[in-house]
Amino acid sequence: MLQALGATPTTPATILSDGADGPRSPGEAASPDPTHRVIDWFHLAMRVQHLPHTATNWPDATEADRQAGARLAETIERIRWRLWHGQVRRALDLIADASL
Repeated sequence: MLQALGATPTTPATILSDGADGPRSPGEAASPDPTHRVIDWFHLAMRVQHLPHTATNWPDATEADRQAGARLAETIERIRWRLWHGQVRRALDLIADASL
């Protein structure tokens, strides 16, 4: 497929994936040079998608704990939204502010 697109054995290629072996293996096999793994912002946002639910439900021993969990869940959701929309710097700033 890469040859049909005009790639040669020396054509550099960038592979974006979620890090799973399946999608990455064909790209690595076709690359003339060693590859390095890079997770893109879309897949990173998908990986943190479950965290707001976790933060909301743990710990919940006291009302203060529940409120802290809700605030953390809201912050994580804002970080995820920014990652999803490519606002990396703003996501990193939120992470630093939250001291996660």
